Amino acid sequence: MRRRGGALAVLGALLGVVVATAVAAAADPPPAAAAPAARPCSVMLDLSMSMTGFPAGGADPYRQLVETLSRRCSEPMVVGDGADFWRPDRGPLADARPTKPFGRKTRLDQGLAFWLKSSTRDRLVILTDNIADAGDDAAAAEQDRFYRLLDDPASQLSHISVIIFRRPFAGPVYGLGKPAPKGFYTGDRALTLYVLERRGGRTDEAFLNDVRGDLLALGLKLFNGAAKPDSATFAIARLSPFLPDAVTNDNVQVQPLDGGKGVSIDGKTIIVKRGVSDQATRFAVSKMTVDTGPNWDFGGAPFEAYLKFPKHPLFGAPIRSDCSVEPKALKPGLGQKAVISIICPVPAVWNSLTPEQQLALAKKSKAWRSGELVLAIKAKKGDLTLRGPLQQFYGMNPQDEADRMALASDRAEVHERVYRLPQLLENMIPTADHTVVIKTVPLKLQQGQSPLPVLELLFKAGWPVALLLALLGPAVWFLSRPASFQATGATDKAPFTLGFMSSRTLTAASSITPPMKATVTFWGLLMTASMGGGMQLLGPGGGSIRGPARTSKPGAPVFTIKRIAKAGGNNGSGRPKPGQHRRRGRSRR
Repeated sequence: MRRRGGALAVLGALLGVVVATAVAAAADPPPAAAAPAARPCSVMLDLSMSMTGFPAGGADPYRQLVETLSRRCSEPMVVGDGADFWRPDRGPLADARPTKPFGRKTRLDQGLAFWLKSSTRDRLVILTDNIADAGDDAAAAEQDRFYRLLDDPASQLSHISVIIFRRPFAGPVYGLGKPAPKGFYTGDRALTLYVLERRGGRTDEAFLNDVRGDLLALGLKLFNGAAKPDSATFAIARLSPFLPDAVTNDNVQVQPLDGGKGVSIDGKTIIVKRGVSDQATRFAVSKMTVDTGPNWDFGGAPFEAYLKFPKHPLFGAPIRSDCSVEPKALKPGLGQKAVISIICPVPAVWNSLTPEQQLALAKKSKAWRSGELVLAIKAKKGDLTLRGPLQQFYGMNPQDEADRMALASDRAEVHERVYRLPQLLENMIPTADHTVVIKTVPLKLQQGQSPLPVLELLFKAGWPVALLLALLGPAVWFLSRPASFQATGATDKAPFTLGFMSSRTLTAASSITPPMKATVTFWGLLMTASMGGGMQLLGPGGGSIRGPARTSKPGAPVFTIKRIAKAGGNNGSGRPKPGQHRRRGRSRR
């Protein structure tokens, strides 16, 4: 009974553990989705008073956005009438609320200057409602300083992008002027994210893609420019490098010009072969269509095309070769489409090398050099104008004082847009001329190979080499003259003639099946014979060709080659010698 009772006690204890575990599992919430990995970046939150109406409690979309950005970037900052780091002892950044006097203004110039000076991070995200123009000269100077910081080479900003979207809002709004009018608004309100990178000099958009992925994970969709946007969409403007939504096709055609050869296209790669006969000096790329997209007017900017090859250990500095383009420029206006034709010279890279470099290149088994054909638009900041759906749906461009005062109204069409969006984006573009790369086509150039480098190097060696060539030349010529031979042990016993580097195959007159064969080659100073997978050396006068191991007498001579004075009545091929004719018809008896 004690054993039975003890067993029941153990069984009851195990059952209790199982039940307790199940209850605890039911009480625990489901695991949260994986948070984005913290990056070496900073997130700066606008804490001006105009941001008060964005709620920060519960599952509000605005709070979710700030929390997501805080997980993405591990260095929190705040900006208002000044800028500073957000101290961890003050709680999460999502709990930060605007207060006076820090929240009297939005000094983006001070925020950017603080980050450039105080942070070691190379990436920054600024979340703001972007009301930076307070309607007076001081505010205009502050905004101009923000633009100058973006443009200053000392800032080393390699990427500048702006993301525009809307979030629910309920709070005070302020007009522009002195004194500034105040109102109350409830509804969706425009926000902007400035996504900045410095020092990288990179060509990819990895950080921008990270932030875009965070917005997509929050349920937002990328604005397609067609339907009217709402609080579930966002738009992106890439300002440095300036990347409009230009579209090109991949179905380009390539052909050599001037009756030449050696230029083709393999998939999407242009192939230029050197060393072929009638090598083309130019080639044409046609049927490349370009669509500049719906939002930016380029103001008739010219096209530019060139071949680009990166730095090479043998060739040294990178190579750029300009090409001609037709048409030469875009037409002014939105959504311009053009069919581009490009004519490029084949780079004479080989001819630009020294003989030593040519000789070094000739030793390589694969003398190919990879580059690309680049098509770009040379756009100037003053010629670029924001128009189209981005301005139509997300921009507010005040025309008079009444529009400036409308910022204190409760009108949704005012607060769903970014104040002075065209001026904002156009001024954030760096002042330097922009070469907007809109298409690159891979290109492979085969370097030509020539015996000339060897000859040039020999001549450079001076008269000793020239004298040696003068002495050896006649001897080599004498020994390399055609010679006549006769083979013993072959089915064909007729004499034959071999010229320099010519060969003849002999078949053994033995009963071994399959019959043994040997190929003899005449090299002037010596002969070689290949038989049974092995190579044998013979003198210039011939010699014995030994049989392979599978014969009845391994190593025994199978053929004997002997040099003779004349080839007799034919040249060893069964054909009569020149001037000798076979008698036709029956012979007389």
